[in-house]
Amino acid sequence: GLKYEIGDALGVYGHNDEKQIGEFLKFYGLEPREIVSFKNKETNLLEQRTVEQVFVQVLDILGRPSKRFYQALSEFAK
Repeated sequence: GLKYEIGDALGVYGHNDEKQIGEFLKFYGLEPREIVSFKNKETNLLEQRTVEQVFVQVLDILGRPSKRFYQALSEFAK
């Protein structure tokens, strides 16, 4: 039921699977409800979220790494 006009924009933000993230956090001994702080590079503001929120909503640890990631990593490879 969404209607779009010329110039409208739509953003889609995918999340990681909560069950897989739960298993990941357990394996690495991370506490899902622990609060962490980090600076948002886009807004330069300090954000606070739970470890679980960061891994589910912010980080893309279950996807395929980008070409840019491999280019950055190549500087450390022999």
